[in-house]
Amino acid sequence: MASNRPLIRHPMVGWYDPGQLLRTGIEVAISTIFGRHADARLMESLSVVKTPKFHDLSEAATPDFWFDFVSDTGDGFDPTYAVARAIATDACRTHPKTEPPQLLVFGGDQVYPAPTREAYQQRLEDVYRAAFADSTQRPKVFAIPGNHDWYDSLVAFRRLFCTGREFAGCPTEQVRSYFALKLPQRVWLFAFDIQLSSDIDGPQLSYFDKLCCEDLQPEDRVILLVPEPFWIYRTMYPDDAGYSESNLDELKRRIEKSGARVLAFLAGDLHHYMRFTAIDGLSQLITAGGGGAFLHPTHGMRAPRFLSDHAQASKYVATEESGELKPDCAFPSTRASFWLTFQNLKFPLINPRFALAMGLFYACLTLAYVDNSLADLLTFWAKFNAIFLGEIEPLSVFATLFVVGLFVLVTDTHRSSYRILGGGVHATAHIVAALLLYAASEQLLQILHFDSLRNFGWGHLLWHFGVLGVGGALVGPLLLGVYLLVSLNVLGRHSGEAFSSLKIPDYKNFLRFKIAADGSITLYAFGIRRAPRRWSEHSTPKSLDKAASGVHLIELKLLA
Repeated sequence: MASNRPLIRHPMVGWYDPGQLLRTGIEVAISTIFGRHADARLMESLSVVKTPKFHDLSEAATPDFWFDFVSDTGDGFDPTYAVARAIATDACRTHPKTEPPQLLVFGGDQVYPAPTREAYQQRLEDVYRAAFADSTQRPKVFAIPGNHDWYDSLVAFRRLFCTGREFAGCPTEQVRSYFALKLPQRVWLFAFDIQLSSDIDGPQLSYFDKLCCEDLQPEDRVILLVPEPFWIYRTMYPDDAGYSESNLDELKRRIEKSGARVLAFLAGDLHHYMRFTAIDGLSQLITAGGGGAFLHPTHGMRAPRFLSDHAQASKYVATEESGELKPDCAFPSTRASFWLTFQNLKFPLINPRFALAMGLFYACLTLAYVDNSLADLLTFWAKFNAIFLGEIEPLSVFATLFVVGLFVLVTDTHRSSYRILGGGVHATAHIVAALLLYAASEQLLQILHFDSLRNFGWGHLLWHFGVLGVGGALVGPLLLGVYLLVSLNVLGRHSGEAFSSLKIPDYKNFLRFKIAADGSITLYAFGIRRAPRRWSEHSTPKSLDKAASGVHLIELKLLA
């Protein structure tokens, strides 16, 4: 059914915009606190709506059954529509045997930055409605929530996917945030909702456990769909309780106990394509979060050197002696990902609002290290020496502790020593840079013969804020960009922060699975190297960007 709503073409989310940073922090804090004490999945289990034992799609009308997987959509219009259009049309038929999907599965984080009703409508559903406007194919749609979908306790998610309404003209059937699909040729898709705790709740575990006991048969094959690639996080952070032994591990054991085989783990959350082979050599571990959100790196993901002491951590992914996680396939390549990180040297240009905020931060920070009267300011070197001699005022002490504490808090590591060292060095660099800019400001007064401004408090203050504001807007973000560059390319940390800052709409991906009549299962991983930036002004836009790349096959993998 057509919609009269205009198609709004949102840009990529500015994750470093000060307002967005504040809203994201508040949403994460609120959802984490209330989500742990008011689990909406438990309310779902008490609902009067009867939950089907499973959704039976095993009686396909065609000999071969095709389904698509896409995750992490609804950020910028350009990449989201490019992927949706490829799914809806024959644009991905770079391989002669692919067909349009009969099933479309969303893997979490359907919209960014927040899961409001308007965001789902404008950034996701309207985009897919336009993509499917001239397509005769209307696949059934199922979805699981990711952490961003949980920021409103699944209110908007359930309205869109769990009430039986159409999604972009495609039918929906699920009634809960988790589900089981029985597909042709004895293939199952178990899709989980881990909320914000990296685990599945008791009623959900019972639901799948009952399927394992009553419906799974020996030699059945199961694909496990989870909102995040725990095999990567668990290997990188083996001491984190959130990624330790979980109900997912118990469920896997119960599946195998029934005689069925776990064919693959499938997840989004990381916005790239990576495929590992599990240590047992039987299961594939696939991350495909390229549906429209900013790019995540494929390099720099390191496991701790003491990984051998953590059998549980190394249960899924093997590592080399260096600790570097080596995928069987990655898009973008790890080499391309490494060089993309250097774009952080353009941090002030890519994130101008954050640059302005850093300028204000630098200007305010130096006030803590100078005489409050601003009439008889100490020279830079005198104050610099006073800091290291301990002859400082309480305000300077408070400012130093606040800045160091803030940077230590946001350092991406689960090791206290690294957090303190890395955050401390980062904070010190900004404090020293601010004081050097202040010294330059005072020197510039002399060069320009504006010394008389020192006798006018407000004039001196405005001069100080102007020079520190401009200088801080350039130096502060540049220092942050260098920090992110070194952290990722050398130390393997801050992968999310180092790439969300770049807002890269390219290197998108989605997956197409073929369950053949002979029982074989083939994975087609499709990629879009460069998403279009220019579109025609029609309700179903066509790309006008000659530099954009078409859809290509990243890899073809026979799973069974």
